[in-house]
Amino acid sequence: KLSRGLLSSMILHVSDVSNPTRPGPIAREWAYVVQTEFFRQGDKEKELRLKKSPFMDRDDENLPQMQIAFIDAVVQPIFRLMADFMPLIEDHCLKPLHLNKAFWHNMM
Repeated sequence: KLSRGLLSSMILHVSDVSNPTRPGPIAREWAYVVQTEFFRQGDKEKELRLKKSPFMDRDDENLPQMQIAFIDAVVQPIFRLMADFMPLIEDHCLKPLHLNKAFWHNMM
């Protein structure tokens, strides 16, 4: 049995990482927005002579790899878990997620 607090936290997390579950053009637009944000962080890390964070270095850009890693490590596991409780997530979120992952694979 899930507590209200745990369920609330889970729903907030799912909404925060949900961009790859959106229709392809929207998901891609947001991927580029996030990449731009990451590059700004990488520029600041470079300026401060800090160790480079993964996917933050504009000189070593690989958006398809970043998206696939994010989907595999974060998005798919949490949405799979949520689908166990809310079956509509399968059609409305996981199917678009698989299509977007296939798109990024084809870009590699």
